[in-house]
Amino acid sequence: MSSRYGQLSFRKTGRRLRAGTVPEAVQLDLTVNTHDLLLTIFKNIASETKGNNQNLGHLNNLILILCNCEDYFGQFSIEDIMICLKPALVSDVKEVKAGCIRALRYLVNDAQSIKLLKKHHLDSFIVKCLDISHFNEVERIQCLRLIRKILQVARNERHSGSATDELIIPKSFALCVMSISADGATERDRVYRTCLAILCELVVLEPLLVIENGGILILLRGILECHMYRRINEALCISLGLLLNHPASRGLLSLEFNFSGIFAPYTDIMYRLHADIEESQIKEEKDMRFSASKMAIISVLRSWSGLLHLCQTSALKSFVDTLLTPDVGIKKATMSVLFELFCMNEPASSNDFSESLASIGPKVYHEGWQLNNDFVVGEGKWFLHSLCNERLNLTNCYMAVLLAIFVESQITERMVDIMMSSDEEMAISASIFLGGLLNLCCKLQTVSHNTNNLPGHVGFSKESLPDLMHKAISQSTTRAEKLQAGIAINRLQKVHEFLKNPPTSHSVYFDELMLRIKASKAVSNNLDQSFLHSSISRNGSSSDWEDGPPLLLRRNRSLPIVRSFSSEQTVSRIKETKVLSEKDFKIWNWEAIASYLVEGWTKKATVLKEARFIGSDDTEFQFVRRLVQFFTPGGEFSELDRAKNGDNDKDPHVQCGCHLVRFLSHTAGEGLKVLYGLLETVIEYLTKLVKDTDGLNKATSNYMSSCAREYYLLLGSISMWDRGNKILERCKVYEFFNAQANDKVHESLLKLIISSLSYASDSPSCRFLENTLIHGNDAARLYATSYMRVLLRADMRGFISWGVNLLVTQLYDPYHSVAGEALEILAEACSRRDYLDKIVEARPSVLHLGEKGALLVCRLASHPVGFEYLLNGAGYLHKEMARWWESANDRYVTLVEEMLNRSLTCFEKPNQQGGFVRRSGIKKIVQPVHLPSHLYGELCQHQKGCDLLRENDVVPRLLRNLQSALAADEGIAKGIDGSSFSVLSYERICAQLLKIKGCLWALCHVGSSVIGLRLIDSDALQTVIDLAERSPVYSVRGTCFYCLSIISQTVPGAERLKTLGWQSTLRKVWDDGAGTADTAVSSEPAETPNESRQSSEESSLSAMSSFSQHTPSDSISRTQSKSGARFAVGGPEANSVDTNPQKSLQDDCSECESTDVKISRSWDILFCRQCGSTRDESDILCKKLSLSCPALILIENESAPVAGLTSYSVYQNKCTDIAMQDIKESWRFNRLEDIAAFKNITGVRPGRKSVSDNLPMNSNRDNRPSEVSESVQRIIENSMAFVGIAVPSDIKRILQPKPGNQPSDAPLLHLSERPHKRFYSKSGKCFAESEEARSPNAAHATAADFLEDIPESGSVRDDALSREILRLITSLGNSFGNRSDETGLLILKEKFPASFKSLALYYDVSEILSNYSFRLTARRFIQELFHDVAFKELFAEAQDVLKRYEY
Repeated sequence: MSSRYGQLSFRKTGRRLRAGTVPEAVQLDLTVNTHDLLLTIFKNIASETKGNNQNLGHLNNLILILCNCEDYFGQFSIEDIMICLKPALVSDVKEVKAGCIRALRYLVNDAQSIKLLKKHHLDSFIVKCLDISHFNEVERIQCLRLIRKILQVARNERHSGSATDELIIPKSFALCVMSISADGATERDRVYRTCLAILCELVVLEPLLVIENGGILILLRGILECHMYRRINEALCISLGLLLNHPASRGLLSLEFNFSGIFAPYTDIMYRLHADIEESQIKEEKDMRFSASKMAIISVLRSWSGLLHLCQTSALKSFVDTLLTPDVGIKKATMSVLFELFCMNEPASSNDFSESLASIGPKVYHEGWQLNNDFVVGEGKWFLHSLCNERLNLTNCYMAVLLAIFVESQITERMVDIMMSSDEEMAISASIFLGGLLNLCCKLQTVSHNTNNLPGHVGFSKESLPDLMHKAISQSTTRAEKLQAGIAINRLQKVHEFLKNPPTSHSVYFDELMLRIKASKAVSNNLDQSFLHSSISRNGSSSDWEDGPPLLLRRNRSLPIVRSFSSEQTVSRIKETKVLSEKDFKIWNWEAIASYLVEGWTKKATVLKEARFIGSDDTEFQFVRRLVQFFTPGGEFSELDRAKNGDNDKDPHVQCGCHLVRFLSHTAGEGLKVLYGLLETVIEYLTKLVKDTDGLNKATSNYMSSCAREYYLLLGSISMWDRGNKILERCKVYEFFNAQANDKVHESLLKLIISSLSYASDSPSCRFLENTLIHGNDAARLYATSYMRVLLRADMRGFISWGVNLLVTQLYDPYHSVAGEALEILAEACSRRDYLDKIVEARPSVLHLGEKGALLVCRLASHPVGFEYLLNGAGYLHKEMARWWESANDRYVTLVEEMLNRSLTCFEKPNQQGGFVRRSGIKKIVQPVHLPSHLYGELCQHQKGCDLLRENDVVPRLLRNLQSALAADEGIAKGIDGSSFSVLSYERICAQLLKIKGCLWALCHVGSSVIGLRLIDSDALQTVIDLAERSPVYSVRGTCFYCLSIISQTVPGAERLKTLGWQSTLRKVWDDGAGTADTAVSSEPAETPNESRQSSEESSLSAMSSFSQHTPSDSISRTQSKSGARFAVGGPEANSVDTNPQKSLQDDCSECESTDVKISRSWDILFCRQCGSTRDESDILCKKLSLSCPALILIENESAPVAGLTSYSVYQNKCTDIAMQDIKESWRFNRLEDIAAFKNITGVRPGRKSVSDNLPMNSNRDNRPSEVSESVQRIIENSMAFVGIAVPSDIKRILQPKPGNQPSDAPLLHLSERPHKRFYSKSGKCFAESEEARSPNAAHATAADFLEDIPESGSVRDDALSREILRLITSLGNSFGNRSDETGLLILKEKFPASFKSLALYYDVSEILSNYSFRLTARRFIQELFHDVAFKELFAEAQDVLKRYEY
């Protein structure tokens, strides 16, 4: 909307333009007395005859004095200095005013100086510079910097504790900033975004000031205006979420605030943010609002305050229901939000399902994977699983709650409705989303028995998917509906199969790394390496991708597979490559070349004595010689341009070059001679290149953009075998590599060498890596250290023997980033037991690395040997216990929340304290947040650590601190009302919340182990659960939710939570001695969110697809034949587990001689299927556990007790309803209610024999607990580790506020107290309503009526005129109906111009602008009216002050 004041200007042409001459440089001698220097400067500024150019020089000298002189005030007081600077603030030259404001910024250093600023009305003149926007950006920028400095002073006063309840920040500045924030986007103000940032700071520092003056509505409007930069949009949302977090600040918003407004572009089909949008711009405007709203919705839902606030409204339900609207644009926009919210790739809009599905494929590429960035390290971190996966992933906990909330909002039902609709494009999008949502549910394993708890019933809780399958098979549905339902189910099946495909790697370097690791493992195990051929040529099967992503090259399936080459077959294969028949290498069949070479070198990879002999007259020799000629430096290969491949860094020529070198290394005769010649030529070429380019430090653009740089990869392709290393040593390759390991060589060259070699134990490549870590430059040492993380995750053979020692050495690197990277790698390695043993043996000194180093020492305390050393040998633990009690528990809260912010928000930590992060348009991806180590959690891993916690009385003290902090916070909340909420109140609230969260994290870490849980009684857990369900502080609820998931990581912990109404989902992690191997059927999402596209092994839609292909009876019979038996619905036999008959152990029952012995789901006993007798044999239990599915799911069954239930909870094996050989192709029929839904839609006939008829009917039904042997309990506690997620039986228990304890029963700002006009203050009466400001002729409707009755002259006329002007200006505070007031002011300006030059009247007007809110256009209009004010009084005042300082 254009300003209606835009054409009004009363200034003379050129009055605000820069002077035509360059500012004069005024000499400054700092050796002269400071008092004399200041006196000279202020005399020149206060003189009306001095030039403005010279004044600017004096102001610059004043800043030099303030920065360089200790006694920079001299004999002047700061108050007198401000008075002397007043004349510069009213200068006609913008540079002079900017210099004066800059000087004031250096003067303002405490609250007292800010008070003096307001006392002498300097804020009025500063606000005037900020209000007016007429080519004066230089002074406006200085104004904003001054305001930021004042905010910093206020923040420092708050942290120092010297702040009072008095407002530090001038209200005039706040109102001006809010005015620009409200209308700056419409007026296209260049400082609009800066003012939004300042407003966010004001919300934190002075929330009451912002709320009272309408700042909340301005922030909400600003959210929908910011559609380009997510960080700005997120900052506005988080600022509002901060006010919602605590009841003390939430009460201020009880009447006028609702986050539902951010959904308006979706829920209101006629929504318009700006009313005067032209028809041609409506579509563009709608897209911008959709984009801004999408950013805001995601930001709000990724904070606990926003999430819990929205769950108390109908906003989310209304948002999901927009999928039912006929407007296709709104439905597409809603789907876009859902895809990003759940971290899924949004499919391309198409009516072709295959095309849309292919668009979400695992195509991964990041700019950080280029050579000048992280290169192979970045790619390895993305694809390889972190060893920290066995620790609780807090991101998964958040996703579980989010998933539950949206299922509660009927997201699955809406998706099914769209899939059944006639809109093909939307149906395809909904199918892909629902398939991904079901896949996510399987990964999170959020399963519950309660039908109202939606995480575990994402597919069946509301009968949405059973209804879909019913339509596909029922005879009552129409043919069209049946066809559409069948198509929908088929699409879900295809989505599932597609999501199982892993993402393909980006570079050939990473593929070669994985191949080298597989080869080194095979050599160490003396295995035949013919498997490498299938590894290279496979098509990315998910079952083969345990050690990394699939390698690139896929064999041409049309080529014949020759296992034993004859002469004729060899010639035939060579002819197919076209190498000998065509001179142009572009015509060659490179896929056939690769197939031939791969089959050649993999066949004899381990039998070195049977190397393939190549004679000089062989056709094979001619073939090899032509290839070598191609790859020789100076040939076609070295001139190839790498840029032609685009983002794909897998050049087939490079791959064939690596295979050629490996092929020749396993030959004899002429083949080996050719290899020696090739390697020697390459080394000569590289040596000359490094010498000519000074270690690549000179311009090498041609070299780096060509395939010539890949010669390092060709050299390292045979470093995986001893035979290859001998060849490289003979050709002096390692000698050349070691010569480059110095700080004079560019890091890009060392990156290429490091990424090309294989690092097995005691190999020359390990010695080269060690030399690089010692002698390389900073960037090279950092990359080499980071590359060791990739080797660790890839499980390089022998890495534990040499890698740990190198990493410990890097802890003392002078470059802090290198030491920090080594510390993080060692912390990750501690997740494996064998690495932890090695690190404890090394006893690294890491305390010099700060808090992260102390956390690594905590990990060492979880090891018995490390505990003894830290307790007795170093005496460290007692000091550390005291430090954690005093401060580290609070810092742990900050650490965890910072990690969550990095993952879920746009937050990026600056590199240095007080630094800033540059704005970036790169889309940020949600990363896993593995729970960091806590001292109490590590100590409770063994009995001696628990004894130490008990001796120090940790748990009782934590409970006492928690109770006192809760009482203090409640007291603060009760003692605060609308008038007393201040900076001090906010600081006290933050301090108490930090203590509460610190106690919660510490308490639950103690209960993270079985033996540590014994230290925590039920009352303590009940306290945590009460806080999670009913705490009035939203962030405390979120913290409790995370903490309860820590408790659920053990079987006893999950059982105790179950008794308190919380269900737990456990993912089993087995410890095989050599390290923790994750064999869970439903594992966590991978190290990167991209792996969320991979399906868990058990989540298949094969069961669903069978519904559309078989009759109901056939489906049941097929299922029974597979699994043997299923659970009976509601019966006691549902508590038993059936295993595959082919894999079950044939252990005889002593009671009935039956060979069918089953394991009870209590995990404590064995019982016979026929007689029900129990067996307590730990060896049989071990065998059963080894065969059973490792995913455990907690299930509650209150209807019928089962024989032999113990004090542990009733656990059920996930794979009971399917055969073990089909575990990878099962769906989610693993709960009692799922079976009920299945029987519902398939319609089991009464006459048919039920599945439950096969189960024993003579089982003991009493509820007497059985004795548990120590051996069995030891197996359960020591052989099994879990990662769990705990959710309440009813998810609403943590989403709704405590009944009867609302944040604010009585609003602090009552409706009756609100003024009628929108922009008036709520703290007092409006100026126009006061008797002093009311004109005696106020009854006149227009200015013309006033002019008729005004006296002709005298003081009475002047007073009446001033009152009328103030009345009209005050009326401009209204947001509408003020055009007559504007006209009246213009008439008065024309009739009485002298009145608008009065400084006294301008002070009154400034007082109004400093206390009441006005629109930006109105403020500019008012400032323009008084542009010609004479400021002679300011010069006189400054001169009077200077007379007192003259000698």
